[in-house]
Amino acid sequence: MELTTDTSTYDVTVNTSHHLFSPRYVGYQGNKSHYDQDYVISRYVTKLAMSYVLPTVCCFGIVGNMMILIILTKYRVRRTVSIPEKVVHAGLITMAVSDLLFNISVLPLAFVADGSLMLPAGSFHLFYNLYSTGFITTFSLTSTWLIVVTAGLRYLGVCHPLQSRYLITRKAIFISIGVICLVCVLVNVPQFLIQRATPLYEQDGYVTMLIDLGPFSHENARGVIYSWIRAFFAIFIPGILLIYFNTRLLMALHASRRLHRNHVIQSAVTVRRETGSSNRLTRTLVAVIIMFIVLVYPDSLLDFFTYVAPLIDIKNNESVMIARVIVNMLQITNYAFNFVLYCVMNATFRRALRELICWCLTAHTHRHNEGQLSRPCHKLLHPLLKNDSRYLDNSSMCQRTAMTIATMSTEHRIYDKKTSCSNV
Repeated sequence: MELTTDTSTYDVTVNTSHHLFSPRYVGYQGNKSHYDQDYVISRYVTKLAMSYVLPTVCCFGIVGNMMILIILTKYRVRRTVSIPEKVVHAGLITMAVSDLLFNISVLPLAFVADGSLMLPAGSFHLFYNLYSTGFITTFSLTSTWLIVVTAGLRYLGVCHPLQSRYLITRKAIFISIGVICLVCVLVNVPQFLIQRATPLYEQDGYVTMLIDLGPFSHENARGVIYSWIRAFFAIFIPGILLIYFNTRLLMALHASRRLHRNHVIQSAVTVRRETGSSNRLTRTLVAVIIMFIVLVYPDSLLDFFTYVAPLIDIKNNESVMIARVIVNMLQITNYAFNFVLYCVMNATFRRALRELICWCLTAHTHRHNEGQLSRPCHKLLHPLLKNDSRYLDNSSMCQRTAMTIATMSTEHRIYDKKTSCSNV
């Protein structure tokens, strides 16, 4: 089955260098020389980013976000979170889930995004090229609004504590997160229709499909209207809200620090600890917002001024292509490096991470020595190992547990040796 459309006017080379998450036809490229120096540099930067930087960052992001989920959902961390801080805690957990799905969705770009527009029907390569934009932008949009809602509720809790007592409840937190996720998915449905696949030809029973522009591409009026609506919903409104909330939170932190420095607040030790914990959580959220704005918004604005309100001509402009690759990598980095940010900014998170590592090492030591312990020794040791949370409370307990296991194992081996000698 042949198509009558002449595809020779399209650039059938890799299009992910133009925008990783919104593949576009760049236009006629017949006059471009493939030996042009700028073109060679652009291809080299694209290959370097797609083949090495992208998979490395995504793999780190997958592991890092899984560690965030494990640590934030651990019982001891949940227990230390007060009711006003649960909104930030729930927001960080949900953002970690969204960021994890984002990294999983982006990772196949390093292996299947070769720029081919003619693909076999029913292949994963075809499916991913058609719908990866929808999945990736959905998770990105969800993370954006989760940060906005978390910052907004934290702003109410810090700057308007009396009103927040009645507004911020456990039920309100879950409803807000659920509504945000649902609305983001619905708003982003047209992103799955930017491209479509049409049969190109059939040979030996195998159908080859051509990836073409879909009903919501930027080439028709429907797609242009949707692009403007999504730009306001995904770029400008969240940006304004994040800047406002972040500014107010920074002012609140500065005021709190000034009051403590001037000894205006005279309180009990427990109250000071709660205030310090609250400030650490607020500082972590502020750092997340700043990193999000710095790393994500350059890509969003470049995309807006390239396709929605075209002030930049991307045709035959390899400098723009290189800039797009760079901002794409920055955007991916944002969703992968929150783990590093939490480790740097939050001492409680670092302590929980250290205890988790200690628990893993202790559990490994126990499994290694378990087969060498006699039954009486195992019965004596079993109550200590029965409940993991009992030796998760502090690292010194982990060390004592490991020393107990090693000592009992050594004594058991000595006892067995003496017994065997006496039998002889």
